[in-house]
Amino acid sequence: MPSFFTDNLGFDLASAGVLCVFPYLSLFISSISFGLLFEYLQNHYDWSTNKVRQVAQYIAYVGSASGLIICGFMDQKYVAYVFMIFTQVSSYLFKGFLIIFYFFHSS
Repeated sequence: MPSFFTDNLGFDLASAGVLCVFPYLSLFISSISFGLLFEYLQNHYDWSTNKVRQVAQYIAYVGSASGLIICGFMDQKYVAYVFMIFTQVSSYLFKGFLIIFYFFHSS
């Protein structure tokens, strides 16, 4: 990832190394948050497991695709970086649901 930041987005190597931390930190926070959100929807609004999986998959695919498309057309490097983080967060949305689902429903 640092080589993408330096070669394609134009960051210097020192800031690229620091900026590589934030996508993974956002992945960790978002996977736990979205997993808890979907767990809440299942328990309090009686969403079925199928419905939760379909909604999570839809958000994950649409969010990833739209984030990559927007990132490809951005000229400002910081805006492209933000949309790259958005792409990673939305792509791991379904994984967050699975982590929380299996954690609370394992026997």
